[in-house]
Amino acid sequence: MFVFTSVFKGKHVAFKEVAVLQGKTIRIRSSHPIPAHADGEPLGCTPLTVSVCRNAIPVILKKEEEVKEMNPK
Repeated sequence: MFVFTSVFKGKHVAFKEVAVLQGKTIRIRSSHPIPAHADGEPLGCTPLTVSVCRNAIPVILKKEEEVKEMNPK
């Protein structure tokens, strides 16, 4: 439960149980079907393939300076 509550502050990525992957298309498999959700919406069960669709939805971003403050490198 602690991992779940850390999601709201972006701290969940530090846990060893959490894997962060990047890609345009990701295939997720498991030894048995596991329910999957994205943004609180059910996607179905594994195995599943997730793809990023460019320009599929409008996204409103903060000013570039504010984003840099939120994500210092």
